Amino acid sequence: MVNVLLVGAVAIVIALWWWGRGLPATQQWSRDVLIEAPREQVWAVMTDYLRQVEWRTDLRSVAMAASPPGKECWMERPRRGHPSACRVARQRPGHWLEIERRLNGTGRVHWSARLEQAAEATRLTLTETLEISNPFARLVQLAWNRTAINLESYERDLKQRVERLPPVTAPGKARAGRARPAAKRNPPAQQ
Repeated sequence: MVNVLLVGAVAIVIALWWWGRGLPATQQWSRDVLIEAPREQVWAVMTDYLRQVEWRTDLRSVAMAASPPGKECWMERPRRGHPSACRVARQRPGHWLEIERRLNGTGRVHWSARLEQAAEATRLTLTETLEISNPFARLVQLAWNRTAINLESYERDLKQRVERLPPVTAPGKARAGRARPAAKRNPPAQQ
């Protein structure tokens, strides 16, 4: 009887492994959004990693690690799920950003953002690529993957945050609205 149960358990494990092996090791999601703000303003909010906890509804905390400028590293603790180590893989400030995240030993995520100026707005394209080598971890991801939901949440939260900020004025351009008159100076009193 014990042998039958043992053989059955081994058969189930092998079947699950085989099923997981048949799932794609790489999955990709992408989202596009138009944000009513200049590209520089969107970039500034996106790359202020410590302050993301103020506007991202899916994020509990962020802890920065010592790293050189342009190659920032940090630990994100989401409200749901496990913490992940993040690092800037490549970037062209104001244009594109690529971040790599390690997932608890089961795989990695390659996250990218492309920013294009569109008149007074910014077209943002977010892409997340999930790579999982372990067949059992692929099964878990199949059942509980929240990547598409997280991308949508990030996009919505970023859009709300940036569009609530006061507009940034480019150097050399006047702000819209009435100009204020120069302060009047009183001539020095004559003696």
